[in-house]
Amino acid sequence: MKISNMMLELLANAEANNRRSQRETYLEPLRSQITEHSQEEMERIEEFLFDFSRDITNMKGECDKIRREYPETVGVFYNDLVSRSLSHEEFWQRYFYRCHPDSILKEWALLDIRQKVDLSLKNCRDSLNTLTVKRKLFRIS
Repeated sequence: MKISNMMLELLANAEANNRRSQRETYLEPLRSQITEHSQEEMERIEEFLFDFSRDITNMKGECDKIRREYPETVGVFYNDLVSRSLSHEEFWQRYFYRCHPDSILKEWALLDIRQKVDLSLKNCRDSLNTLTVKRKLFRIS
């Protein structure tokens, strides 16, 4: 079963929305001692961190835009966690590594296609269920 690039991008955006809303996205370190990482994943993390450390100073505008674009998820977690639990840089490392659609696509490239489809469909169903509940609560048609 082949998935088109457009479909993969849509699924990556849905997955990004799902991850943005989870506190663990921001709290779990990229190199977690709890999670066992493959060699490929460790290399991907190291490459990301190297590039990110060079780019973070030029990303202030993008980070501010993301906080404004997702005030109920990214904005809330940023205000709650930065300074108390995380540095500004740690927060954005974890955000861009876990929530940026391009990063998700790279992650998926390491997974078997069946795992990608199962994960994406589950998250899309969860998002649809959440939307259905919100519509019922607020009587949105």
